[in-house]
Amino acid sequence: MPSETGEVTAVSRKGPKFGFVIEDTWYNGYGKCDLEKGDTVKVEYDPNGKFRNVKSFEKIKSAEKPKPSPTPKPKRDDILTEDIHLQVCLKATATIHAGSKATPQEIATYAKELMTKLWA
Repeated sequence: MPSETGEVTAVSRKGPKFGFVIEDTWYNGYGKCDLEKGDTVKVEYDPNGKFRNVKSFEKIKSAEKPKPSPTPKPKRDDILTEDIHLQVCLKATATIHAGSKATPQEIATYAKELMTKLWA
C-alpha cells in the first residue's frame, strides 16, 4: 500500500467524509479526522484512478499555533486624556440640554456623538 508524508495545506470535513491536501494532492476518506492545516502527517492510501482513498493516517507533528501578539496596555496618560475628553463632552451636553425635555438616553447619545466628532 503506497504512503506519503508531508505537511497538510488544506483540510475539508463534510459529515462523515474528510479530505486533506499534501503537496497539491487530495487524499479523501471517511471517519474522524483531527488534522489541521500545518500538521505533518503520514498517510497510507489506495490509488483509485485519480483519487487517493485514505486507509489510515498518523499525525507526526502538530501545526505550530501562532502566538497572539500582546495587546499594548494603554498608557496612564491616554486614559486620563480620554477621561478629560469625556468630562468636557458631558459638561457641554448638560449645558446645551439644560431645561430641555430630552430623555437621558437622548442626552447620552448626544454626548457620545459629540465626543466622536471632537476626538475620534
